[in-house]
Amino acid sequence: MSDKANQAICELYDFAANDLCEFVRNQQQMEKSKEAYFRYVECLNRDAKLRETIKRRYGVMGVHFPEVAPELAKRLSPLNKRSSEDIRQELKLW
Repeated sequence: MSDKANQAICELYDFAANDLCEFVRNQQQMEKSKEAYFRYVECLNRDAKLRETIKRRYGVMGVHFPEVAPELAKRLSPLNKRSSEDIRQELKLW
């Protein structure tokens, strides 16, 4: 085999070995990210449930609802834009 052919095969071998190592690292990173993604989705679902619960309690309690900081009220959109009476009208009895 000529020197150029041998060099080409050695370079291809090095590229393949490098690709395999990178593949393993990528798989490990994906595994870590997968766990973080599922935790994020769980937090997102919990956030939606808490928002609904807070909105209902605000509608029921009205003026007796605990004081909410303006920053938090902005993130809990029903609390900064609507009155508790409006929200109470939307609530189902059961």
